[in-house]
Amino acid sequence: MMNFLETKEGKSLLKKRKYDPEPTFGDIKQNMGFRKLLLRIKPKINIEVGLVAIAHNIKKIKSFLQVNQMAFQLA
Repeated sequence: MMNFLETKEGKSLLKKRKYDPEPTFGDIKQNMGFRKLLLRIKPKINIEVGLVAIAHNIKKIKSFLQVNQMAFQLA
C-alpha cells in the first residue's frame, strides 16, 4: 500500500480524498456529535446513518441558502 501511495496515481487519489469524504465525516463527528451508532440491526443502522446524512445535507443547504441570500442582498 505504501508503494502505491508513493506513485503518481496514489498521490492524486490521496489528495482527492481530502476534499471528498473526509470533511463530511469530520463535520458529522465533531460538529454534530455523532460518534457511535445507537442501533445494532443492519436495516436500522441504515436508517440511522441515513437520518444523519439527511441532517448533514439540510445543514449544507441552509448554509448555501444563507450565502446566496447575502450575495443577493448585496447586489
